[in-house]
Amino acid sequence: MISAHNIAFSFGEHKILESVGFSAEDGEGTGIIGKNGSGKSTLLKVLAGLKPPVEGDVLYNGLAIPAFSPIELAEHRAFLQQRNNLNLAMTVEDIVALGNIRGTSLPKKELFQDFEISQFRHRSFYTLSGGEQQKVLMAMVSYQLELSTVNQKFLFLDEPLNNLDAINQKELMIRIRKMTSQGIGIIIVLHDLDKALQLCDRIAVLSHGKIVEQGDPKVVLTEEFVHDQFGIKTQRLIEENGVHRLIEVSSALSQGREENSPMSCSKLDHN
Repeated sequence: MISAHNIAFSFGEHKILESVGFSAEDGEGTGIIGKNGSGKSTLLKVLAGLKPPVEGDVLYNGLAIPAFSPIELAEHRAFLQQRNNLNLAMTVEDIVALGNIRGTSLPKKELFQDFEISQFRHRSFYTLSGGEQQKVLMAMVSYQLELSTVNQKFLFLDEPLNNLDAINQKELMIRIRKMTSQGIGIIIVLHDLDKALQLCDRIAVLSHGKIVEQGDPKVVLTEEFVHDQFGIKTQRLIEENGVHRLIEVSSALSQGREENSPMSCSKLDHN
């Protein structure tokens, strides 16, 4: 379990400080949503131990992050940021191998097959498409967690669906749900409310660096709440397979015109 009670963190040019409480369980998908500039990515980095809180502690199974060595922390969690700074001249095989934090072995061919990246195993990372690169990076962090010997493990993802086409988004969503079914906790920053409904068991809604609501997305993301927080008028649909969908009807930017649209609610940066 990851828990954080009354932590404060700085973000934005004004260094706004807010105290927030947060918790996430292994084997569940926990989403962090909010408008642009609400502090989502900063909170994610604080929870992952990449940025220290100004006040309070983030606890992994009851132990504060500073109690872990870098190797120990890497066994408890993997982090995939929105923009990577990897050496793009590296081969796909070399990048996946970075997931082995102890450097004791190389990834097996089954890992490349599982992520459908065997065919470009020896190609340079920069020659791949955005969807292919995302598969490689997911293989890397999956390899890191696969080698971990701890019981409770977490994967932090910062807007991993951005810049992916519909097919690659669907494939990644299936893979994320598979990882939660294997007992890995996923903590994911999302812009798309509809995807949050499909992917997450719990969500935390941020506004100006403060969590304003937490809980089951099917309970939290009511039509009234979405309108109040994001200025979007929505309609809740339940498909035959029981999956909840949130469809945008109109937004504050439509100048009063109701536009029935099949587009999911992904516009979280309305001003």
